[in-house]
Amino acid sequence: MVEGEHPQDGSPRSPAPFDSTDASANGVLIVEDDDELRALVKLVLEESGYGVIAAQNGQDALRLLGEREQRDGAKEPDLILLDMRMPVMNGWEFARRYRENGHHAPIVVLTAAVHAAQFADEIKADGWLSKPFSLNELLDAVKSHLSHSPR
Repeated sequence: MVEGEHPQDGSPRSPAPFDSTDASANGVLIVEDDDELRALVKLVLEESGYGVIAAQNGQDALRLLGEREQRDGAKEPDLILLDMRMPVMNGWEFARRYRENGHHAPIVVLTAAVHAAQFADEIKADGWLSKPFSLNELLDAVKSHLSHSPR
């Protein structure tokens, strides 16, 4: 069987859903405006067994979370990977509005800025990754901020 194929018939398996029947696992939210990086991070996390939802800016992320909550009564994500410099709504504004709504998921800042730690501090994030980062650094950061293993 080729990795990524369904075990019974060899057809491509669908990616791990953001919503899960496992109440302790609500997935990782990626908020990143770089299409290629967002797609790569999503793919790597899904192939590692994590449920993932992705948004291209803070406004889209808040909208997706709100729709998901209204539709499914879904809990907040287990972790947010957040770019800081994005059009429409940047990471600072997203974090402020997200926290104002009473949410407390851990946030890991993704930034190419020299002041990554400072940016993380400004929004009271739980960690940061400087771009460019390796896939191992990404997976290590995700694992260290989650209280459960991938599904």
